[in-house]
Amino acid sequence: MPHVGDPEWEEDIRRLSGLSREFAVLWARHEVADPEPRVRAIVHPKAGPVAFTLTGLQVPAIPEARLLVYTPAGERTRDTLPLTRRPAAGPPEPAEPGGRPARATGNLS
Repeated sequence: MPHVGDPEWEEDIRRLSGLSREFAVLWARHEVADPEPRVRAIVHPKAGPVAFTLTGLQVPAIPEARLLVYTPAGERTRDTLPLTRRPAAGPPEPAEPGGRPARATGNLS
């Protein structure tokens, strides 16, 4: 996805500015609004309705990457989060030398 300063982005801006005087005037103002919080609501089978605020973060070192962070959008969601967790798995099996899991073996004869 192109960003400001990328040749593809700059070409798009030049093209749009040539097609629309209104676009060119608005783009030249560089008026940028603060991002609006985005809330995602779902109905969890055990916790019921829960809502999360979604925050998207760019990763400067990897322009095509984006990190999405979901945080509880209220006390009710925060309080019901434990209901959304799966039970912990049992203890891991001991490993044999070489990293393979140890398995009980029966008499193969």
